[in-house]
Amino acid sequence: MKKLLLLLTSLCLTSCIKSGDKTPLGWCVWEIRKHEGYEQAVYTYQKLLPYDEIQEEKSYKNTTVNAYIITTYSYHLKTEWLGIIEYSNTIKRYLNEKDIVNIDCDILAEYNYE
Repeated sequence: MKKLLLLLTSLCLTSCIKSGDKTPLGWCVWEIRKHEGYEQAVYTYQKLLPYDEIQEEKSYKNTTVNAYIITTYSYHLKTEWLGIIEYSNTIKRYLNEKDIVNIDCDILAEYNYE
């Protein structure tokens, strides 16, 4: 009975996640791929700490700001980005489009391998 209850609970929780929901990092990568023309690039990332300086970027009281250094690799180009995302305070791990307040991804450095 406990296994069945656990299974039903997990199914209910996973059914709440919509197909477009992403983590904060996922939204930053989506921004780079969709709007910056890096659709085929693979990436690595590093989350920036401490949060105090990052949280000063907030535009609303009930929001959270995360920042990442994202490095994309394509055939002939390595690009380092500063990705900052602001989203509504929530307990959800995966955010949908309505949760996002602002996404800003800027190029820090670009290296051409050719």
